[in-house]
Amino acid sequence: MRGSPLSGPARGPWSVARLQRIGNWGRADEAIGRRWEEVGLPALATLLHVARPADGQPYTPTAILTLADDPSLRPEIHASGLPNPDAALLGQRPDGTPVIQAVDFKWSLERAERPQVAGATLARLLAAPLPGLHAALAQAGRQAALDPAALVYVDGFFFAPEHAENRAWLASTANAQSEYPLAPADVLFWTVAPEAFFGPLPGWDLGRWLAELDRSARLLDTIEGAERYYRLGAGFQGALVRLATPLFADTPAAVDARAAIARLRTRHRLYSTADLAAYFERQMAAREALQRALRDLEGAVYPFRLFRAEVQARRGAAGNGAAAGEASAPPGLREGYRAVRAAVRAYLRQQGQARVARGLTEPQALAELQARVPELTQHAKALARRYLDAQGG
Repeated sequence: MRGSPLSGPARGPWSVARLQRIGNWGRADEAIGRRWEEVGLPALATLLHVARPADGQPYTPTAILTLADDPSLRPEIHASGLPNPDAALLGQRPDGTPVIQAVDFKWSLERAERPQVAGATLARLLAAPLPGLHAALAQAGRQAALDPAALVYVDGFFFAPEHAENRAWLASTANAQSEYPLAPADVLFWTVAPEAFFGPLPGWDLGRWLAELDRSARLLDTIEGAERYYRLGAGFQGALVRLATPLFADTPAAVDARAAIARLRTRHRLYSTADLAAYFERQMAAREALQRALRDLEGAVYPFRLFRAEVQARRGAAGNGAAAGEASAPPGLREGYRAVRAAVRAYLRQQGQARVARGLTEPQALAELQARVPELTQHAKALARRYLDAQGG
């Protein structure tokens, strides 16, 4: 989440970007987003049978069409490539006009874009040939006693937590000058209980302990303070796992994060979360540089153009598109390349593990592999041919 009420000089070292970066060592953004959808849907149900405005006119919602939370719909909607909200409310105006209104769950309003909840956006999605979505709409229509074919599409709103940063964003110059500025009418705020919200998330227990180490446990009673320590807990835990996992390993290491931090505090005199964060940032910068170099090696050993050229040669196609990127390739070609890249990745890890077993350090093993790209590429081409033979391609 960009934007945090814990940023700024008066609040110590926790700038917006820094908290986000640390938290995402443990995929905090992803976890918060999923959790907000889980909490938001039942909260949204409390709006049913209560009149609310839409396009300047009141209507009463009586049913919810769930989009993001339905595992049977997610693949279909994603495959369509169309933008979509997380849910929609169905209801009626006093004159009997059936209405559908898009709703999107946003933990941070700085990431909200009004077109996502526009009536036209939802209309395009529901006009697409998506059988599962149409069946879900028909079911919601029956629940609301409405004809889905007669629905009027109205602009929707963002469902967001009552959070100091969200209020600040609405009033900010940055919002006013954005391409799609948000108005108060575009947002419905919901009060979140910090412990109930963050409690189920991995990293929260560690975050609570970190707050106690800082003698700041009272901050956990606020959504802003709880978010800070959740991000620190998730981030420190994720950093410890990545630092403990060998560069060429197939699976992440198991780590007792609390015990590991206790040892670090004693060994390096890291007494506060600010001290720990600075330590992990130094360690993670070095680790991420190695991991990035290994990913770059995969691409250098077997770039997409080689796979595309191999496929085209087998099909007798002209080679004028061989230099095109993966993003512009047909889905089947992209999937095939990713399968081959996975095999190349496994091979490189195997080669790296063998070198480390011989006594090389991880950087030395990586450097040796980087010096053998032409040889590794020949092996990668053989892996690609083996894959295509198995696929009948």
